[in-house]
Amino acid sequence: VAAMTMPSLITNYQKKQTVTQLKKAYTELSQVIKSAEQENGMIETWDVSSMLKGQEGADRFANEFLIPYIKVIKKCFPSTSECWADDVYNLNGVKYSYLGNRAEFNSFVTVSGYSVYYWLNGDGTGGWLWVDLNGPRKPNIIGKDVFALTMRWVPDSNQNGPVTCERRLGVSMIGATCKSETSPRDGLISGNFTNGVSDYKCKKGVGGSIAGVYCGALIMLDGWEIKSDYPW
Repeated sequence: VAAMTMPSLITNYQKKQTVTQLKKAYTELSQVIKSAEQENGMIETWDVSSMLKGQEGADRFANEFLIPYIKVIKKCFPSTSECWADDVYNLNGVKYSYLGNRAEFNSFVTVSGYSVYYWLNGDGTGGWLWVDLNGPRKPNIIGKDVFALTMRWVPDSNQNGPVTCERRLGVSMIGATCKSETSPRDGLISGNFTNGVSDYKCKKGVGGSIAGVYCGALIMLDGWEIKSDYPW
């Protein structure tokens, strides 16, 4: 009996550990922005116009608004290979080259153990903060140890479609960026909801080149829990 239950015990432990680490990363990165606001003013007033182009601009952004407010043990620029996995996969096990070791993006490793891989949106609305909960170590799968967050300083713009809600400022999970509404749970799983992107769905199966992007939002929506229907 013990042999039969051991795999499920291990899986349950891994799920709880993932939730704990994800919540910690989300909380710490949210606090980074709040701490930066205390010294630099509210995020919507930050002058980032000269930081929107290229890896060097993003590095200057991090040096001014991120790194001073979080404990970092390693910063990787211009190569991310010592901070971030060379290969990252979606929920279906398909490599997503946009998240590998690329010359365009930057990364750092925190004292808490997770890596952050980031870039700024060219339209000046904000940027992406990807976290790998155990650094460059495997499995490097979106929705398992890799999760997508966003930071925004413009509330009324959206790269991925028409604007139907006011965006949260600061750090949010991708899929939970609307200020006054909550994405439906089934929408996060299917990718089909207002402002949703089907490729981001937290579901294994056909389609979804970066399936798993909404998984962090799903875990948060479920009260920081990985439920039985989660695509683990």
